[in-house]
Amino acid sequence: MIKFPIRYLGLQLSTKKATKAEVHSIVEAVARKFPPCHGSLMARSGRLVWIKSVLRAVPIYSMMADSPPPWARKEIDAICRKFLWAGGDTSVRGKCMVAWDTVCRPTELGGLGINDLRLTGYALQTRWLWLQKTDDSRAWSELPISTEPQVREFFRASTFTILGDGTATLFWDDRWLQGSAPSDITQNLAQLIRRRTRSRLTVRQGITDRQWTQGIRGSMTSAAIVEYLDLWEATANVVFSDQADKTVWRRMPD
Repeated sequence: MIKFPIRYLGLQLSTKKATKAEVHSIVEAVARKFPPCHGSLMARSGRLVWIKSVLRAVPIYSMMADSPPPWARKEIDAICRKFLWAGGDTSVRGKCMVAWDTVCRPTELGGLGINDLRLTGYALQTRWLWLQKTDDSRAWSELPISTEPQVREFFRASTFTILGDGTATLFWDDRWLQGSAPSDITQNLAQLIRRRTRSRLTVRQGITDRQWTQGIRGSMTSAAIVEYLDLWEATANVVFSDQADKTVWRRMPD
């Protein structure tokens, strides 16, 4: 019998939320990665390279499993900001040439290309959702993945499904109907569908014998009735194939 918490591949695994002390150990690991030479003797361009390749790389591994809380991101940003502008763990009052938000922009947008930890966390969590959707050979692919609401909305907005056999696509929430999800184009009607049904009903199941209509609960407003009729017509000529459903990424590969 395994007793939690345990450490696995360098990460703290627990059935409970990580304590502040456990999270702070990541912040301390970043602070320990200051260069052995005195930072003030390094050119600012050298400090920038060190921040990108060393200091910002330390929390990435843990962020793949769980995003750090805002206070931890703020402390890591403070460490990097002090090193960039002052060369060490000293005050940067009056030394910052531009705001830190600007520094964390891509170079083509006027920044210095230091990754934003909040957005990096979103990208890493989105990667988990992508792998869960596109690679069912992974042992955890059928398990629920806990992500922030912004991540799920970003993933839904960035993907659509090319329908195949309809067994791997959710009827209500996946974007398979002309690039849109039925829940997006029938917002009044979708509110009458139980959350459990929306998270389980596949397109194949929903289309077969119009089973999607059986999940409606409660009385429909006139707007919901109109959406019901539109969805009935839109799904009337759905044709399946022998191929697996394919999830497509709308945006650039990077």
